[in-house]
Amino acid sequence: MAVRLDQTYSESNVDVDQTIHYSAALADEIGQTFTPTITGEIPYVDLWLKKVGTPTGNISVEIRNASSNLPSTTIHATSDAIDATSLSTSYAKVRFTFSTPYEVTASTQYALTTLVTYNYSTSTNNVLWGADLTPGYSGGQDAFLNSGTWETNSRDCAFDQYVTVPGGLDLTSKFW
Repeated sequence: MAVRLDQTYSESNVDVDQTIHYSAALADEIGQTFTPTITGEIPYVDLWLKKVGTPTGNISVEIRNASSNLPSTTIHATSDAIDATSLSTSYAKVRFTFSTPYEVTASTQYALTTLVTYNYSTSTNNVLWGADLTPGYSGGQDAFLNSGTWETNSRDCAFDQYVTVPGGLDLTSKFW
């Protein structure tokens, strides 16, 4: 088996910070919908993240069903948690590994959503996901959870979605 990059929205498109936070008064989660072109298991994804200040707690990524660019309540897999304090203060790709990979089906829309355990109390201690105000990813869109309801956000967040495929080489980019 080999791991291959399937869907991506490049960090070179990032022109705005998308705050990921947990607070009863604010959006609880951020998500990016995507449509894989390859059927296979997702072993990991990369998000373009940075921290501001010293947020404490963990961040994980969930794979969910999605429809019309909105994540559903069905969670198929949750990545291993990453300690928010370990993030850089500059944007960098952060890998989220799924101990139990989830198999996605080509041409079906899914969502990558964030799950955080740190409490956003001020704008000085949080995690940011790099986004693009002029969305250009055709397979999905950024969304946020607002008081329990997912809403689209007219932007795209930078991500890389990988898939395990039969074969002997570990390829990290498309070659066609």
